Amino acid sequence: MKKLIIQLSVFTTLVVLLSVTILYVLREVQLKKTWKVNSSKKHILFIGDSHIEVSVNDHYSNHYYTLAESGDCYLYTFCKFNRFIEANPQFDTIYLRIDCHNIDKTSEEWSTRQSYLDFKFPSCFPYLKNDDIQTLYTLNPIGFIKSIPYLLTVSDKESKTEYLKSFGSYKPIDSVVQLKDLYKELKSEDVNITSDIQFLYLEKIRALCKEKGKVLILITVPIHKSVIRNSVLETKLEQYVVRNNILYLNYRDYNISDDGYSDKFHLNKKGSHEFTN
Repeated sequence: MKKLIIQLSVFTTLVVLLSVTILYVLREVQLKKTWKVNSSKKHILFIGDSHIEVSVNDHYSNHYYTLAESGDCYLYTFCKFNRFIEANPQFDTIYLRIDCHNIDKTSEEWSTRQSYLDFKFPSCFPYLKNDDIQTLYTLNPIGFIKSIPYLLTVSDKESKTEYLKSFGSYKPIDSVVQLKDLYKELKSEDVNITSDIQFLYLEKIRALCKEKGKVLILITVPIHKSVIRNSVLETKLEQYVVRNNILYLNYRDYNISDDGYSDKFHLNKKGSHEFTN
């Protein structure tokens, strides 16, 4: 029995060491990939989640670049931004998407839900710091452990265009929301409790901009008027902006026609053209 236990211990140790070695090699391979933007003229960066991803068409300008992906909480946005700015120090102005849903408690699902962990954590793993990994583990220990095997299945993210775009880019939506879906049900915006973890990484992004000498601008992109406003969270957001002396551009009520939306919260290709052209 004692011999069997020793053999199992040795086997387990070897498996762990092999897994760690494989992860290290995969991480080093990804870290060698370039994040350099193929344009010397671009110096304005738009970062955030799906709202930026579908709203800001960087094809319209030689000066700005969109690095945004659906489901990006501020933790993932921070790690991507950190890596991006190392490779592209010429970017001097950073637009970060913010709205009530980015700061409320429900936004933490982007860090805790299993489907997000299985997808986001493996792809961002090479660029996460130890405290970022610890944060993800603390938020959902079981879910984090379940996502670890996906680290071994992440293929080379090199896209047909460039590696960087696989971490977020402008993605046009052709579909148009049906009017009956816009007005059949007025939908309120989540809850009034703010997310400590979102504010923590919002502060990290702000601190990084200050350290690197970048201008940070918070931006809210258009949301359809049928979405009921959350006055409590809007007040908290405004207080945060004023307290920290941050430039904030609120385009929530920007005049976009109904057929410029793909749903209540996201612009489609037509809406994006109206907003950024």
